Amino acid sequence: LEKEEREMLSVAAADVPAGGKVLTAVCGGGDTMCALRSDGTLIRTRGLSVEEISVSEESAPVSGLYASDGYLWARGAQKGDFLTGTASRLREREMSETVLSGAATASQLVIRVCTEEGRVALARSEGEDVSLIERLEVPFSIRFQLRWPAMAMTAVIILGKLQSRFLARLIMKMLVPFAVFNVTVTAVSNWAGALGLSPVRLVHAGYYDHRAEEKERLIHYGNQEIWEILAEDPKTRVLIFGEQPELLSFPCNAQSYTDIEGSGGNYMITASTEALVEYLIFADMDYVYLGSGYLRPGTEAWDHVISMLRDGYLTELTYENGNALAVFCPEPPAPEDPDGAVEEFSANYWPGEQR
Repeated sequence: LEKEEREMLSVAAADVPAGGKVLTAVCGGGDTMCALRSDGTLIRTRGLSVEEISVSEESAPVSGLYASDGYLWARGAQKGDFLTGTASRLREREMSETVLSGAATASQLVIRVCTEEGRVALARSEGEDVSLIERLEVPFSIRFQLRWPAMAMTAVIILGKLQSRFLARLIMKMLVPFAVFNVTVTAVSNWAGALGLSPVRLVHAGYYDHRAEEKERLIHYGNQEIWEILAEDPKTRVLIFGEQPELLSFPCNAQSYTDIEGSGGNYMITASTEALVEYLIFADMDYVYLGSGYLRPGTEAWDHVISMLRDGYLTELTYENGNALAVFCPEPPAPEDPDGAVEEFSANYWPGEQR
């Protein structure tokens, strides 16, 4: 497919080696495709040709094929057998538990297994050629917390099926004190993860102005001028290098660097400065915000920022109380003084140890 117009450029036919029908196909990384056939063998594309993925002759047939970011794992047809690796090299793995299902990322494999005691658990491996290193059980706290909703739903079902209306009404009356207690606790506390409650004001507009509170807090952090810049257009897109969720309160489309590289994100985007820049261009990013005390020399985030400064992607920096707001330039001209830009940043931005 062509990236811009999304039009089909060409279709090429390839001779598939003799064997069963293709059941499923996955991306094996880059331009390589891998497929599972009905006879339990694996094939992959190499240019316009197709070849079998060689595994040892003693290997059992494969019954499932999965992939993520070029990392493959295949479930064997026999108990406890599975394969991990890439399209060019799959390694056999074996464990005492029965492999049920799994999911793979570029660096980690999580497998759902059935233990010899009949319990379902999780097993995890890291890296392409690292054996299974850890067995995980569902934490007791999660099971305990799920028990309460189950008990409540069971009680409601039983209450609805009671034949005696007198007994049903009696039980409902007995639950009134519990309901009053729960309503009271909910009214005087909050479940939003924030400390304290909103202050009581006798004179107000009929609603609580959260936007004004967020502005006041960010100005307290030293972002008054930066707030005014980002408030000019609510559609402005800014990447936040800073603490969250506080710094996500800017009045625009704000995204956290932590969400990009951390849980729920894709570390491949931040694996290199080039990959991060490609993402920022794709996301049509307007600004990059650098919160005081967040970046520290020697960290990956610091290296990304310094590289983008040297290459001219971050320009027109606004400094305020150790914070910085940079305009992201997707097609920068050749920088005249890259070392000078880095020196200016080092002199005005307050890194972690100087916060």
